[in-house]
Amino acid sequence: GRILGRRLPLKCQAFEDTKQVLKFKEAETGVDVVIVGSMHYNPISIFRASKAVETLADDDNLHAVVIESCPTRWKGSQKSMEGSVLMESLLSNEMHAAATRAYKRGKPVLLGDQRIEEITSKGGKMFKETIRDFMSPMDQGWNRLAADIACAFVACFPPEEKRTEVASQGRKVDWTDALDPALLACLPVTFVRYPLAWLVRGPRGFFTFVSFTMVLSALPDVISAAVAASASDPVTTGGGGVDPSLAYGASVTAGAAIAFAELVLVSRLMLVSLLSDRNSILADSIRAACIKSQQEDNGRAVVAVLGLAHVNGVQQLLMNVAPPDTEPPAPAPVAVFEDAKAAE
Repeated sequence: GRILGRRLPLKCQAFEDTKQVLKFKEAETGVDVVIVGSMHYNPISIFRASKAVETLADDDNLHAVVIESCPTRWKGSQKSMEGSVLMESLLSNEMHAAATRAYKRGKPVLLGDQRIEEITSKGGKMFKETIRDFMSPMDQGWNRLAADIACAFVACFPPEEKRTEVASQGRKVDWTDALDPALLACLPVTFVRYPLAWLVRGPRGFFTFVSFTMVLSALPDVISAAVAASASDPVTTGGGGVDPSLAYGASVTAGAAIAFAELVLVSRLMLVSLLSDRNSILADSIRAACIKSQQEDNGRAVVAVLGLAHVNGVQQLLMNVAPPDTEPPAPAPVAVFEDAKAAE
């Protein structure tokens, strides 16, 4: 295999044909980066994250592991698993598996994601801004919505023509990775373990999300029914009601409008707050680990375990040198432990 026109070193060739795994060189340092794109709690993702750490560590080419977590989430999951084999089997995922293997080999594990407190706070502000912009089409509100969603989509899922000459030489994940038969075969496990783990770790957030989803799902039908009933009511229509076909058309239109508003809301929240903003933070965390590896560890490789939706956007950021006028980098990632002795 080749990256940047050069033969991959033997230590990276093990990942050449592995699904959901990307290997490339970080642009500023030339340090090898291996990103494992995961479907959270999927046994195949757990296996591939573990294998990536073990392979590089056994070759004495592992500097650190960066995982998609923050201190609050990590401490919460660790606390939930303490002293319970059942909870450990339920809550352990690909990030815990990678961290455990790095720990056993005395390698740093870094929490590279945005703190959950910031995600929640920014998500709430984004929710309010989206409602306000949607209700202000004459005040450029819809233009702001369209621009935000389009920009975040391209940043998260860069199309081939938008990738630079450097980045275009590296493989990116595509539909064949998401539809990998091995990954799909274990999908039922993911569907069971993911919500159960969320329920155990944060019941308040879980029930808030479920309630919000149920409201969004039911709202178009409720609005449609209300409009149809109002259009057919002699009291509200001045007697006699209206033509049933007109009432039906009004209800369908109202339902479609609400569904469209929901799509815009969810798209902006998902693409901007949950993906694009966090991609930048994750990339900064991985780059910080690469810089430290270059300065202190002979340029050994960095493994990052991320959700599959983050992979292409983070890769795009890492394979291109950041322009000098960009925003300052995010704070350095938080280390779970620097080495095995420090953790004991």
